[in-house]
Amino acid sequence: AGKTFLFIERDVGLEGNDVAGMIDFMTCLDREISPRNHYLVQAYAICTPEEARKKKVLDKLMEIIESNLEKLMPGFKTYTNWILYLPVWHLDGVAKTIENKKPPLITPIENLYLVGDCTKAPGVGVNCAMSSAKLLHEIIKKK
Repeated sequence: AGKTFLFIERDVGLEGNDVAGMIDFMTCLDREISPRNHYLVQAYAICTPEEARKKKVLDKLMEIIESNLEKLMPGFKTYTNWILYLPVWHLDGVAKTIENKKPPLITPIENLYLVGDCTKAPGVGVNCAMSSAKLLHEIIKKK
């Protein structure tokens, strides 16, 4: 329900020599998931579990993410209320689970529903978890 931008930084010297990432403006269109006049933006750069354990690599990834945020929102740090930097040790749905089937939100058990990053909803990780919750909200509203 927002606007997503993907980026690839070439020749950065990490595994694969390139870093792919995403910046997702989660509340561009759907204003119900953040306070009025505030926006939720999620960004990440993909790395290996070994790279995620190295502070120097994490600092480099943070710089890459921030330079891409700066391209989209010049001066973003001056009007940012909160930034949380977390290394991702495992990103479910990327390489490891590409062949796995995800369960639907509606289960065969009456009034038992599933939400989260491992359900059949668009996105990966936090995006999938948020999408599943929003989809389930719409399903329940129709009942």
